[in-house]
Amino acid sequence: MSSPVQAARAPRRGTFEAIDFAVDELGLESFADLDMGQVYGEHAFYVIDKPAVREAVLADARPTRPRHDLLSAIEQAADHPGMRVVDGDILDPVTIAEIGQVDAVLMFNVLLPMVAPDWDRVLELFAPTTSCFVIANPQWQEGERTIRLIELGRERFLEAVPPTAGHQELFDHLDEWYPAQQRTHRDSRTVWQWGITDTDLEAKLAALGFGLAYERSLGPFPGAPTFENKAFVFSRSAERSAAAVDSATAVANSRSKLAAVERERDELRERNAELERERDELKRALSDVVASRSWRLTKPLRALKRSGR
Repeated sequence: MSSPVQAARAPRRGTFEAIDFAVDELGLESFADLDMGQVYGEHAFYVIDKPAVREAVLADARPTRPRHDLLSAIEQAADHPGMRVVDGDILDPVTIAEIGQVDAVLMFNVLLPMVAPDWDRVLELFAPTTSCFVIANPQWQEGERTIRLIELGRERFLEAVPPTAGHQELFDHLDEWYPAQQRTHRDSRTVWQWGITDTDLEAKLAALGFGLAYERSLGPFPGAPTFENKAFVFSRSAERSAAAVDSATAVANSRSKLAAVERERDELRERNAELERERDELKRALSDVVASRSWRLTKPLRALKRSGR
């Protein structure tokens, strides 16, 4: 199936202007780009070239990107001091920890295809790591309620989303396994999954402590009449950011303790397996000894039987 980015790429100028606002107006100096774009790293390399920015982290959010794109980005990053490329699933706690604390997280077209975990859970995962979200996303304009698009049914779904091959074929394979993503096509991250409303996006981020600092329409979405491209910047106070850092530290410490307990558990399991192997070897040896002695002790009786006595 084709990537949602092929049909869900916010206008470049609009996303760059949202970044400019975060740098120039909010004074942010470090960014993590969760990249869903076809041109891998274009926003991360844009932001690291700004004089005020000291750090940029690039992490791949696209599930089917060619490996050579990653290798090319790593090579380019070597020429940009302060630039890091993280190789891993952006929703893996290990990857999130490797990204670390940053002033802003860039999510351009990232929320649209996120299922299991859903788009709002993705925001929860990254909220403790940052004080700002820069988001560009096709926003649902038909009502105030966010919807899972496949719940519209085939006909209404195809009317709502761009006419890509992946969308056209989706309902023919909904419950089939998608090996490349280790999930069913129903939960694929290469098609449009959500119609997210402005109201629900703002409410979710408000619940996480972020207020709307910037909003701009980037125009209607071609081929998707009920969607409008929009860019947002959500920011929170330094006090809440400090609390979030404390929370993230506590979570990291808990994960570290859990990892230590799991290592100890695995070591105990291995030791137990060794003891069981030793026990089985002793049982076999004992059985051989008993069998050997039984054979010797019964030899006279067998001889008598053969002689007919």
